[in-house]
Amino acid sequence: MKRFHFLLSLHVVLIFNPLKAQEIKQRLDSFLAIAANNDYFNGCVMVSEKGKNIYSYAAGYADEEKKTPNSINTCFNLASVSKPFTALAVLQLVQHRKCKLSDPVMKYFPDFPYPAITVRHLLSHTGGLPQLERFMDDVIEANKDKIFTNEELYGYLLAQKGKMKFPAGEKWDYSNMGYLILALLVEKISGQSFEKYMEQKIFRPAGMNSSFIRSAGSPEPDCAIRYIIPSMYDSVYLSIPSLYNTKIYTHKNLGNTRGPGNMFSTLEDLMRFDNALYSGKLLDTTLLRESQTPVTLNNGKQHNYGFGWNIVYNQFGDTLVYHDGHVVGIVAMMLKNKTKDQTIFFYDNHSSEAFFQKINTISHFLNGRGAKPLRLTKSLVKAYARALVEKGPDYAAVVFNTLKSDTANYYLDELEMNNLGYNLVNNAEFEGHMQFACEVLKLNTILFPKSANTYDSYAMALSSAGKKQEAIIMYQKALLLNPNNEQGRIALGKLIAK
Repeated sequence: MKRFHFLLSLHVVLIFNPLKAQEIKQRLDSFLAIAANNDYFNGCVMVSEKGKNIYSYAAGYADEEKKTPNSINTCFNLASVSKPFTALAVLQLVQHRKCKLSDPVMKYFPDFPYPAITVRHLLSHTGGLPQLERFMDDVIEANKDKIFTNEELYGYLLAQKGKMKFPAGEKWDYSNMGYLILALLVEKISGQSFEKYMEQKIFRPAGMNSSFIRSAGSPEPDCAIRYIIPSMYDSVYLSIPSLYNTKIYTHKNLGNTRGPGNMFSTLEDLMRFDNALYSGKLLDTTLLRESQTPVTLNNGKQHNYGFGWNIVYNQFGDTLVYHDGHVVGIVAMMLKNKTKDQTIFFYDNHSSEAFFQKINTISHFLNGRGAKPLRLTKSLVKAYARALVEKGPDYAAVVFNTLKSDTANYYLDELEMNNLGYNLVNNAEFEGHMQFACEVLKLNTILFPKSANTYDSYAMALSSAGKKQEAIIMYQKALLLNPNNEQGRIALGKLIAK
């Protein structure tokens, strides 16, 4: 698929000094055009200040086949930007005295095997529940084409029989499972489906006419298509619907969960939500303030997350609240500078790199500050990967050694090299792919000899290639560097027992 950028710079409403506004617009336009032309931005950004749209910019296509450009009216998957909405639904029930933050979850779900976990814990990610994505690994592996519902996933949680990562309130640990249960809680208390509740109590009152929760089992809606480059050794973007889920992870199996994600909206609708939320139309000011206050853990320390919101106090004296969203093929952000009454709305349906840097740069430029330029250097790992697959290990080694000293144009990243190895083990189907995987992950141990993860990954590849003794030695090396690597210890035990 040919890469093509459709650049569209929209209006700036001059609600401050016209000359300053024009200068800010030019800086933002220039920055985003450079990002788009260097494959760092394919989506849309909009900024509101004091409730008005003051800046918009779009790049690339929402649908490359139909040549539909991205815009502020493009419907897109919010991913985890859905969480503030789920938290709001629960807080509305608290406001209307249908439940309390201090209520144990088992008050509403008697079979819930965690008596110490409260509604507050789920909202603030401090419940200590097992990680949804972890305990579902084996289930998904055995049911690669199945799309799981909230109810089914809750059933698998019950099968964990009360196992916790830590006691409730002791730590902060991001939990999609917790927000899935919160969606079930909204349904239980309100007597409505989560989709219907959100439509009636949030979307409609806020004037969000283009927003909805995707129903369980329904097909992908006609919104911005998500695109990825499937592997480190590919160079062309492909649409998520065109990929075979059993070989390339696309989040399909967990893609219909309600609560942690799966809300669809537009940037214009998000601005309407922002205005409705801070005008008191959706929630009283006391509960809104509490939702944007850092949670206090059992030890008295705070973590900068409230109920569905990250909270940041920057070096300029501003209070920022935000939530970002990431799912395969799309990233999204809703960030509010409460001090300036300024909100950035953003999505990118290519999951382009330097996500947070772009958001920070936009924020700095809006307020007349400087910002670091984007790192426009290319990935040495990707150049090496393409050479490896096209012409083999010797040619790839020549390419790697030729480019590695050219730090002005190429960067080297340990995690990228690790991901390349995993791509070759799990996704590649061509002859010799396992040998290539071992070659890549071996190189990573040489490049980053103090990293336990490089040895652990190399051990995994060796084990998959049937090299038992070599894999055992590498797992032992990984555990020497990181004795807390429980998964590595389990894998080593299984190998020795064979």
